[in-house]
Amino acid sequence: MKNTDVKRFSLGRYSVALPVALTMAGIVAAPQASLSSARDGLNLFMTVVLPSLLPFFICSRLLLGTPLIEDAGRLLEPVMRPLFGCPGCTAFALLISLLSGYPAGARTVALLYEQGRLRDDELKRAASLCSTSGPLFMLGAVGSGLFGSASAGWVILAGHALAVILTGIAAGGVRRRREDRAASPAVYRAARPVGEMLSDAVRGAMSSIAMVGGFIVLFSVLTGLAAHFQLSDAVSRMLASPLRALRLPQELGSALLPGLVEMTAGCRQAALAGPSEPALWAASCAIVTWGGLSVQAQSMAFLSGTPLSFGRFSAMKGIQAALAFGLCLLLAEATGAEQTAACFPAGPPAVAAGVSSLFLAIGAASLLVSLSLVQRALDGRPRSR
Repeated sequence: MKNTDVKRFSLGRYSVALPVALTMAGIVAAPQASLSSARDGLNLFMTVVLPSLLPFFICSRLLLGTPLIEDAGRLLEPVMRPLFGCPGCTAFALLISLLSGYPAGARTVALLYEQGRLRDDELKRAASLCSTSGPLFMLGAVGSGLFGSASAGWVILAGHALAVILTGIAAGGVRRRREDRAASPAVYRAARPVGEMLSDAVRGAMSSIAMVGGFIVLFSVLTGLAAHFQLSDAVSRMLASPLRALRLPQELGSALLPGLVEMTAGCRQAALAGPSEPALWAASCAIVTWGGLSVQAQSMAFLSGTPLSFGRFSAMKGIQAALAFGLCLLLAEATGAEQTAACFPAGPPAVAAGVSSLFLAIGAASLLVSLSLVQRALDGRPRSR
């Protein structure tokens, strides 16, 4: 009986309760810091996240109720299935994720799973594939805004996208089976009245966006408390020797804890670490690809009730972040700032990022459709039975 009692009060049983209790204690101990951080998070949500994500949430929900996704899924099946081990409809979630960023892709994947378009194993692969940051954030906020360099934004965007795509291909090849190549069954339902579809889409989008706002405020408070109690400085001092041994800027240690929690704060700390250089670009790329626990919590909130666990999802994001760091470092070293900047549009960050988002959407869709048509042409010959 004594051994059983000891197990009941083990630390593992309080893995959630202890951090929550410590957070509440921090809020009580530093009310002004927590209030200021919550205000900053709420301001970020109201001025940036709400107007940028809400239209995508509404439109994606509307499109999922139309035959367009089913028809496009059949067209893109020959590409998405061999490359990523996912049905063709996953291309829609990937496009939404590339354009809108976190956590729109996760929400779209969850809706596809609810509609029966994704199996359990396909859901796990699609969730990691359709988990990307938006180009507006990387080109505008991080590149031009924090580093003052359009080149930095483009290199970070390239490293981020390559890391996600390559891990998606690897995940699709690990457990690819012959029977997985069969197309997913059509699940399109009879058309509903437009008014009913629109009201459902708006209602669901408002509920989802409110949840995202709650996560943003919560993790903004956590980041503010960490800064108030100088936890980031302690982590930075601990990492000074390892970073020195790796010949990386020691100031990067100050970006680790903020980046672990919230990617905007982590990228800001990385940009403040010193003069713009490849190692700082790579660190920001890794932070953006990791997304922070805030983004991961938002994504898993949409994916709750599915077979995907938080640990698996977080581990995949960690693998993507490590790969993104290496790829971005190689790209930054291989391409000079002047040459990189000359290849891409200049001008105001918001305009350049908006134009880039449009080209990215058109390019991604064109590439997928072209590959699908080629694959269909190759497979068009009759097969002997």
